Amino acid sequence: LAQGDDPDFWRVEPFQMCKNGTVWHPPQNNSTMKDNASRSCSRSVSIDARQLRRAEEEFALKWKLDKDARKLLKDLPKVMRQDAMKRFNPTGDVKEADLSKVFAAWTRRFRNNQEADGNEAKKSDSAGVGRA
Repeated sequence: LAQGDDPDFWRVEPFQMCKNGTVWHPPQNNSTMKDNASRSCSRSVSIDARQLRRAEEEFALKWKLDKDARKLLKDLPKVMRQDAMKRFNPTGDVKEADLSKVFAAWTRRFRNNQEADGNEAKKSDSAGVGRA
């Protein structure tokens, strides 16, 4: 959970907690079992897509997002959407009726900042091209 995993669906790849430490193999979860079953059925929706939709729905319910705020969330690229859901955390003094408006303003600023960061990274990458 500390790494952003869901209580019902977690990563199952083996990993080391410490350099040169033992390799830990997490137990399988519902996602792993369903994933194995879905591979045999081509018309199944991927587990990742279902998990993301479920996470989006839970997020929208938690923050009481209206239709327009939900659309803003859906319009974000997948990785940015997941990051936004992790980072959005308004202060306790925001009224429940204003949560959608706060989310809309925050999302626009978040998207602009992410895109600006991406553009800066591209500029710095291209500035370094040809230099030795």
